[in-house]
Amino acid sequence: YSYFINLILDFRANNGPNVLRVSEDYLLIQNAIENADNGDIILVEPGVYYEHISFLDKNISLVALPYSGYEDNTSGSVVLDGGGQQGSVVTINNGQDQSSILLGFEIQNGYSPDYGGGILIENSSPTIDRNVIHNNTAGNCGGGGGGIAVLGLSYPHLFGNEIFDNTVQGDCDCICYFGGGIYVDSLAWPVLGGSTTIGNVLS
Repeated sequence: YSYFINLILDFRANNGPNVLRVSEDYLLIQNAIENADNGDIILVEPGVYYEHISFLDKNISLVALPYSGYEDNTSGSVVLDGGGQQGSVVTINNGQDQSSILLGFEIQNGYSPDYGGGILIENSSPTIDRNVIHNNTAGNCGGGGGGIAVLGLSYPHLFGNEIFDNTVQGDCDCICYFGGGIYVDSLAWPVLGGSTTIGNVLS
């Protein structure tokens, strides 16, 4: 990714993708997404961002700055925190392909009453790479994917993620709670590599 980022930056002067910075150019990640075009790169500086974000209908790269190779002296976590409020922390559900990248974030405290407390992927095929996804919850009367839910015609690449301490829970007495860490429905076909899931709970 270091080579990839630097190559893109070298070609910016030749009508290549734009690089948007949070919090240098935008205070909120969602504001940067709204102003991005297909192919653009959003670099997010270390800090805690209390947001629920959506990739809308865009193929973009959302990259934690310490993972980008853009600034060698940058360190620290880039945290997306759902604050326990209703809604997946990250939603990618408008037909994105593998050129849409989510790289290097800590994703926590999301809650969805049905699917995908941390990340919801639906009818989309993004690349989810080297994120830490923990302490997210899905479910009310049924649900799945406390950490990640992959629904519909989705073929995402999930590489090198740590997925732990996520929960699917609810009050109904039914066999309708699935995937404390990851839930994949019958139409989806993700590619997984190097990801670990530990201590995820169905309750």
